[in-house]
Amino acid sequence: MINGASGRYGRSNVPVIHNTRMRQVQRLFKELIGLNVIIDNYEVRNG
Repeated sequence: MINGASGRYGRSNVPVIHNTRMRQVQRLFKELIGLNVIIDNYEVRNG
């Protein structure tokens, strides 16, 4: 399971279409190492 809480998959202050970044990361895990991951929709709010 992955989520965007750590900022590991991109900076949190960059505007993106909802969940696009996480879907890209999910696809890369599958393509590069054959690992299926689930996206946790944990929402990060600064301030």
